[in-house]
Amino acid sequence: FMERALDRVEDLDITMVCTGHGPVLVGDRIRRVMALYRQWSQTANPNRQKTVLIPYVSAYGYTGMLAERIAQGVRDSGEIDVRVYDMVKADGAKVREEMQWADGILLGTPTILGDALRPIWELALDMAPVQIRIGDISSRIGENGRRLGRGPMIAAVEDQAIRTRPMKKNFLNLLNFN
Repeated sequence: FMERALDRVEDLDITMVCTGHGPVLVGDRIRRVMALYRQWSQTANPNRQKTVLIPYVSAYGYTGMLAERIAQGVRDSGEIDVRVYDMVKADGAKVREEMQWADGILLGTPTILGDALRPIWELALDMAPVQIRIGDISSRIGENGRRLGRGPMIAAVEDQAIRTRPMKKNFLNLLNFN
């Protein structure tokens, strides 16, 4: 967003900038500050190829097995770096950092009393404040064999992913694992 804003004002003859949160900018300082904002807003994707993250929590091991099988299927479909994280053991900060650059994110959780487990719930909550650059498809996976329940947390996990970035396709619900 910042780069687009800078592009729009870069060629204007600006003599003064009166901010609501700092000093008034005049003269050469305007261009120096604009250059700093451009530098700060440019980030490079550290991933060399398409990347899919599969953070999951597993109560009895089935969601973990499902995550690994899905990961293998994604790997078999082409040159895609798939990273599977058991969120009970994984470094949550590292996963959150990687989510910013992932081309796809699949959240895996069983339902206990109809809801997602806390580590996945927290990841979903963290998706909103950060500009997640996820691809066109997001999904959720679960291990209860019939259908992943839609308790308040499951609804919130899905809703959070939808708000993060408009999807071109509907959610893929990889729910029937019998």
